[in-house]
Amino acid sequence: MAARFLIDGGIPLRGEVGVSAAKNAALPLLAASLLSEAAIVLENVPRLADVRTIGKLLGRLGAEVREEAGATVVQTPRVVSIEAPYELVSTMRASVLVLGPLVARAGRARVAMPGGCAIGGRPIDLHLRGLERLGAEELAGLRLGLLHGQMKASEKERVMDGFRSGRTHLLISTTVIEVGVDVPNATVMLVENAERFGLAQLHQLRGRIGRGTHPSTCVLFDESEEGNLEARARLEAMVRTTDGFELADEDLRLRGEGTLFDVKQSGLPDLKLARLADDLDLVKRARARAFAAIDRDPDLAGEPGLLAELRSRFEGSIDWLFHS
Repeated sequence: MAARFLIDGGIPLRGEVGVSAAKNAALPLLAASLLSEAAIVLENVPRLADVRTIGKLLGRLGAEVREEAGATVVQTPRVVSIEAPYELVSTMRASVLVLGPLVARAGRARVAMPGGCAIGGRPIDLHLRGLERLGAEELAGLRLGLLHGQMKASEKERVMDGFRSGRTHLLISTTVIEVGVDVPNATVMLVENAERFGLAQLHQLRGRIGRGTHPSTCVLFDESEEGNLEARARLEAMVRTTDGFELADEDLRLRGEGTLFDVKQSGLPDLKLARLADDLDLVKRARARAFAAIDRDPDLAGEPGLLAELRSRFEGSIDWLFHS
């Protein structure tokens, strides 16, 4: 088997390429169609989920994808976006295939979670090294590492050791780095789709940088719709403060405290006239009064009306509190 292929000539490529009914043959050719303004005709393309997904992805980037006489026709007069959107990329590990064509056609590219999706990670080091050797300036001279939860513990430690020692300059990671990572020289973090994370998680992620003496910067990419006011409020809180207690209060206000007498940990409370986030002083006063009443009369024998009210409201609804 040849170690590499070298194509020489510089003559525009024309003609047709036969594709077997295999996903791994079709996906690279579909991604490569971004390189041409002319119509690309592919026959015998399998009708599989990943093929449909990359078709939608090409459409978001500016391509017209259509079925014509049993063949798949792709034409990209111009690239309208350099970003492969998360909602498509997150379902298909082959999303990394569009990196090269996008860089070649548009000069730059952004792909959320390249090489990773809901079904697991896929190493992308060879893709990135190839782009680097071909002159992708953002990667030139940088040694890249990849870290995700599907890796063995020994492999994770090897990657982190390379990052800590400086042998690796840039680390692409999932939220596996959220806690327990201390690299004093790490100074820049970029979080893709930051609107999908809660405030506590974003605060933990941001805490992985700025642990040394160097100034640090955390960049949060918000790719939500303009009407997603809750996501915008979370990110504005991250910009406003680095105080973990203040962010916890804001998280409680935005997500809701959940139910006091049920198992829901977020959302609307079961209190009718109060919210923990807004009426904390009132809740503290009520708590103090309740403890004082129990201290005076543990069985509430002298408060038959209160005892009856408590039984009608809560008897049987909080049994789960007393069972493991």
